[in-house]
Amino acid sequence: MTGFSKEDFFADLDTMIGRGVKPGLERMRAATSQLKLHFPQQRLIHLAGTNGKGSTTLFLSQMLASHGKSVGLTLSPHVDDFRERIQFLSPSGSLQFIAWEDLIEIHLELKQALDLECTYYEWVILLAMRYFCKQDFDFVVLETGLGGRLDATNVWDAGLAAITTVGLDHMAYLGDTHAKILSEKLCIAKPGSRLLFAPQDQNLVEQAQEYCAQNQVSFKALAAGQDASYLDHNFRLARELCQMILGEEFNASLVSPKRSDHNWVLPPARFEKISTDPLVIRDGAHNEQGLKSLRQKMLSEWGENYDLVFSCLSDRDPLSLVPLIQGKGRCFWVEFDAEGRGTARAVWDKVQRQYGGKVLELNEELLMTLQEQKSKPILVCGSLYFCGAFLSLWQR
Repeated sequence: MTGFSKEDFFADLDTMIGRGVKPGLERMRAATSQLKLHFPQQRLIHLAGTNGKGSTTLFLSQMLASHGKSVGLTLSPHVDDFRERIQFLSPSGSLQFIAWEDLIEIHLELKQALDLECTYYEWVILLAMRYFCKQDFDFVVLETGLGGRLDATNVWDAGLAAITTVGLDHMAYLGDTHAKILSEKLCIAKPGSRLLFAPQDQNLVEQAQEYCAQNQVSFKALAAGQDASYLDHNFRLARELCQMILGEEFNASLVSPKRSDHNWVLPPARFEKISTDPLVIRDGAHNEQGLKSLRQKMLSEWGENYDLVFSCLSDRDPLSLVPLIQGKGRCFWVEFDAEGRGTARAVWDKVQRQYGGKVLELNEELLMTLQEQKSKPILVCGSLYFCGAFLSLWQR
């Protein structure tokens, strides 16, 4: 492996992080052309949506593997391990991360082959697709990172696309209305492909139908269901996608949520219990839609009797988000750096003045304070990045 280490790999990625977000597909088109990164359209599934992409991606990948298919998949962002972004399943096998040796080998290949100044996210997608093409998986499930039209994943044409939810998020990039945001996400559905549309809002359904009619895309709406939570909704969406992909091969008994011989794996920080004494749950909900759903889940389990540990990145407005998730227990507003993207202390002071609670840094003092009382569940949420940083501290 030529002496190139994981530390060298992350040093290269740090350089790319410094380039920020650069909307546009010019670099990705040039890179995929130089690398000849092609994947058959009918074996590629593309998911977009404000919430629910990660769990739907994992559910679908496991369902396909249970039918004897090999699957590569991308998730974004990662929470605990960078390699969450590049995963695969062998037929009926367990979920696996790309091996570090393979990841570094592909990274060095791309460095030698390309002279483009890609962004961090573009590079990650190129690494993933290079690996998937080499492995020749039966299917690849791509999760968009932001929007759809200008997302780095949108240089490939998928035979089947899906939109999970449409909410007001990343409005600086995607627009300030549901219709504008949906128009960005719909661009993953290409002529000659199929789209499964999960949002139930009739105006959005009609907008999606019109787009599909104009772009020669076969449209299908997910039937309304009695879903108890987002995860139930996402499971049902994944099952419908699996049936659309496999047709007559589809076996409903292999994709039951109550299947006794199978534990469905979720991405990290999706209502994840990381401790039992005290009971600590972490969830990456970070926007209005996600936090409202998370609160309903908490209410169904424990009522409002939970402590809240909340932090978010600087592009969020905690003053508007906190009331969506605050319970009647203790509240802690956590200041952490997040590679320069953390919310400023002055903002947390405003939150404290308006909603009470206590402002703390992400350190041992926070953990000691949390463990002073163990009678209530502790909910850690507000950002996937925060969830990852919190677990690292908790495990120490």
